[in-house]
Amino acid sequence: MKRKRRKAVRLDEDGEKKIVKYYFDNPENNSMRALVDKFKIPEARISRIISANLEERLKNSKVKKWLEY
Repeated sequence: MKRKRRKAVRLDEDGEKKIVKYYFDNPENNSMRALVDKFKIPEARISRIISANLEERLKNSKVKKWLEY
């Protein structure tokens, strides 16, 4: 039996921002399963979006600390 292909959901930057905002604003409900169910996109994609945002935040914090000295 053939499986139905899932249609890819296109995300613009606003969609990515919504995912990141939801992830940080809802610490009690930010499991990957909850995010997949809410936004209807694959877990790997959500993980990449959040990882990229965390790396950006880390880079910004290091630059800010360096500029303060």
